[in-house]
Amino acid sequence: LGVTLNESTRQKDVNSVFHDGLILIPGFRPFAFVFSSLGPHSTSCARSFTWELCRTCGGTLSGSGQIRSPYHPNPYPHSKTCEWVITQSPGQVVTFSFESFDIEGSSTCSFDYVELRDGTSVSSPLIGKYCGTQMPPAAQSTQRSMYVRFVTDSSVSNHGFTAQYAAIMEQTFTNPTGQLTSPNYPNNYPVYRECIYRIIVSVNRQIMLNFTDFALEPTYPSCLYDYVEIRDGGYETSPLTSRYCGTTTPPIIMSHSNRLWIKFRSDMTSTYRGFMAHWDGTLTGTVGPSELGSGDLCCGGTLTTSSGSFTSPNYPLPYHPNSECYWILQASGGSQEELRFEVFHLESSTNCNYDFLEVSGSNSPLLAKLCGNQIPAPIRSSRENLYVKLRTDASIGAGGFVAVYSQASYENIRKQNQMSSSVSVCQGVVIRGLNRGVLESPNYPGLYPHSKHCNWTIEATVGNTVNYTFTAFSMEPYCNYDYVKVNGGPERLWLAQLCHPRPPDQPLQVSSTGNFMTIRFKTDEYVQGKGFNASCGGVFTAPAGELHSPNFPSPYPPNVDCSWVLNVDRGHRVLLTFNEFEIENHNACNYDYLVYDGPDANAPLLGKLCGLNMPAAITATQSTMYIRFRSDSSFNHKGFSTAAMSLELHSRSFDI
Repeated sequence: LGVTLNESTRQKDVNSVFHDGLILIPGFRPFAFVFSSLGPHSTSCARSFTWELCRTCGGTLSGSGQIRSPYHPNPYPHSKTCEWVITQSPGQVVTFSFESFDIEGSSTCSFDYVELRDGTSVSSPLIGKYCGTQMPPAAQSTQRSMYVRFVTDSSVSNHGFTAQYAAIMEQTFTNPTGQLTSPNYPNNYPVYRECIYRIIVSVNRQIMLNFTDFALEPTYPSCLYDYVEIRDGGYETSPLTSRYCGTTTPPIIMSHSNRLWIKFRSDMTSTYRGFMAHWDGTLTGTVGPSELGSGDLCCGGTLTTSSGSFTSPNYPLPYHPNSECYWILQASGGSQEELRFEVFHLESSTNCNYDFLEVSGSNSPLLAKLCGNQIPAPIRSSRENLYVKLRTDASIGAGGFVAVYSQASYENIRKQNQMSSSVSVCQGVVIRGLNRGVLESPNYPGLYPHSKHCNWTIEATVGNTVNYTFTAFSMEPYCNYDYVKVNGGPERLWLAQLCHPRPPDQPLQVSSTGNFMTIRFKTDEYVQGKGFNASCGGVFTAPAGELHSPNFPSPYPPNVDCSWVLNVDRGHRVLLTFNEFEIENHNACNYDYLVYDGPDANAPLLGKLCGLNMPAAITATQSTMYIRFRSDSSFNHKGFSTAAMSLELHSRSFDI
């Protein structure tokens, strides 16, 4: 049988992946064939095709397999949107990992990008949005479905991506005692299976895990193929206790807190009987198998009284290695939690990577990450619970901490804040994993304190950069005395040293060259200023983009002053539309949201907005628009989300 293809068709055929189809050749009866180079779950092409390069992408998937951008490894097409929904069986979640990645890059991934969402649609919670050439991190859904979307624009086209997806069985046990087994036990477990077991018992309890039967494929000493992995805490990032394989029964495992995380994995080859394990989560006052009955207090707990204190485990002796402890400080309605430290001594490291204390709120992903031996400044919640996590590694221990907590009404604390000279946490703070946030000098907008040294490190996900805009800047104008230094890049390059005051309509934007930025703030014992606010605003030149209030969709902070200058190409004008809008209402709307037809506040005013009603679209008469957003010290709302785009100068504007 011979089939003649022209050069164009041959090239298209080589770059395509075919599934079930039908070939029609003049003079021959039709015949069916099955051909696949990537397996039954590959989704590069539709299941039926012609000899022209298949142009479809996306689909509904399950199980495990591979997806790739259209035409991969050749450049992907322009103006393409591909959507995949991966849905696993009940009790399973989706894991997703990229094998190759080459997408047109931009600072906001607004041109070509891949986005992952935790659910079945574009409105599901965002896991990550990726572009550029750096490999994104592996991702995992929290439910049985994951939504994958690949979008390209009309210009640059790169080679695209390939990715693997698979199912993981997840089970969470909350009973005080019980047992868990490998799949199919006591029969052999299946190949290529991954299972996650979480055991969570009551606070102030520890978990004893006892394997009564254990038979896995032996691959000593590293247990690379089939294994059980145990972590002392509730997450995959919790301290590793050990990894076990073979037929030797593991020792009794004792957690330091009320949580254990267990993973079972099998590869594609040999299978064995598997395992059975029993847990007992009723124990208190124990810290490890060699110390049963020692009387040491276990770590963590839920604290419901209006005031009290707690300490690191084993205090005043050094805390235990490989521990993960959780405290919940429950605030009563209308009250605010305040956390202070009387003693603080944890292992020091540059980014608090070894031993650290994290403090977060119900609606605030991370308020502080602390280490070292300097006592942190007080930490306050915003009418929500406080969550405190202590994590220690296997090496150096230290004396630990003594923490004191108290509750006060939100109104009383707000008044105290206006009169108090206490400052925010600013020494050795690491901010990781947030898409946006606010950074202020201590006591802002009041005068910053004398002789202060602050150090913040902000880390973005790999492949992204950190962008900060100093929208308010008032300091002693001599950099030898008071200054802000900004560092960001693979060689710890100093990007800027700042001290000269700047007006609000001249924001200063600083961008890192890598995925982290360090900001250092130093003051001497003499002249004071209001300091700085680095949060929102900036000067942006692009045909389209999005603007958000600080912390959106969470409530914006008090006393912010943000300014944006939007520039589009000459011969065009700026169109501003609103996706969400919720700002404190005033009779005259004099202070909250102002839009100007030009580059600064001296330009004609296009609109002043506030309240809860969605504004109509606003169109400038030229290629520049200036926006200013201010909040006072009273009530805070959700804020706003807007979209800006470029219109040709003589095109008609329209209402959204």
